[in-house]
Amino acid sequence: MGCIVSEFHTDESVSSWICRQIFYAKTPSSQANSVGLRHFIQSKQNYSDLDYFYSLQDIVTLQEYLPIPVPNLISQSAAECWWTLPTHRNRIHFCPQCAIEDLAFTRVPVWRRNWLHWWYLLCDKHYSVMRPLTGQYCVLNVVDRSIAAMKMVIDGQSKSHSDNDLFGNLVPFSNFELLCGRGPNKYPEMQLALTVFSKMASPVQAEIASYYSIPGLETPPERVTMILDLLNLLLRRHVKGIDPPAYAYQLFNVFFWRPEYQYNQGSREDVASLIDRACEGVDPFIRLVAMAIASYLLDYPNSDFLWGVIADSSARLGALVPDSRGWLYAVICGPTDIPLKSWYIDRIATYSTVGRDQCLKFTTAPCALNELLSEFQIYSNISISHVKKACKLGVLLTRASWCWLS
Repeated sequence: MGCIVSEFHTDESVSSWICRQIFYAKTPSSQANSVGLRHFIQSKQNYSDLDYFYSLQDIVTLQEYLPIPVPNLISQSAAECWWTLPTHRNRIHFCPQCAIEDLAFTRVPVWRRNWLHWWYLLCDKHYSVMRPLTGQYCVLNVVDRSIAAMKMVIDGQSKSHSDNDLFGNLVPFSNFELLCGRGPNKYPEMQLALTVFSKMASPVQAEIASYYSIPGLETPPERVTMILDLLNLLLRRHVKGIDPPAYAYQLFNVFFWRPEYQYNQGSREDVASLIDRACEGVDPFIRLVAMAIASYLLDYPNSDFLWGVIADSSARLGALVPDSRGWLYAVICGPTDIPLKSWYIDRIATYSTVGRDQCLKFTTAPCALNELLSEFQIYSNISISHVKKACKLGVLLTRASWCWLS
């Protein structure tokens, strides 16, 4: 037991290591002060960060509550804050398959360092989408995080489906009937969409991870900044009843709608100031959709074919998803009175010549409406005026929305 408790698991986060001490303190052989550890965690969460920015005083305080030597948390907790999720999220995203494997060795799920990052959406080992602790498994304290994950696994809320032959051995995690609240007749489209979104987001995540592995990198490289700006654009806040939800939310609802899901809302006055870092406080499934859209706009390899699959699949579900970058960008920017386009154009101006040229390919591209309309009319009867109005308002065109636009 002592060896298990004193050593960090492979790629384990600091908060996970400390929380494991509390879990093991319940055993008769442990002499750890669980009450003192809980007080330390609460204080660290209130005034700093449980995973980062440890000082010598923090280590001395922590040592008072543990019968084992405390590792060098200063080097273990050194990281750039722009790589992480907000503290108020309690770092609640995890891979169910990793959690199941941990139960056999450490008796409690181990939170990896990669799980703390906003860009880490697909498990490198199991190719499954990160699962958030929500609903009945929601936690208010990071100490309860591992127990909630164990309950979710035991309750069978984290089952994986089999491979999709079309896209190789990528196995995206989802229990569609429980997660999405839709009937079995929607299952093939959901499975296909989640597989394609995962396939598109995977190279984006891999590129960000390659930069993250560079030692001493204090500021995000331009390529990461371009991705982050697009995700913030795709996941902007909105005012319910006044502004349409951001495009990534609308596209998510076409395939994975959940009745209990709440949009990322804010007051109208705060919209412009809250565009920055909008991607961090969002469900990982929503971020997966946004990252897939960013992959298409930034022209990642094979993204044209994969996005075409999404456009065709959405048409079968009664939604008109643009299959051209120019139109997609126009719809993403939404209503003209929300300062999204001007904000993003200002961001593009700060890029290098190469970065600006790549972004200008879709920000200045014409909206190829007629070609897409001819394909979509196979499924529905819709006029060009409906499309132009939806594009202006930033509304995803579905059977419900075009009746409202008429």
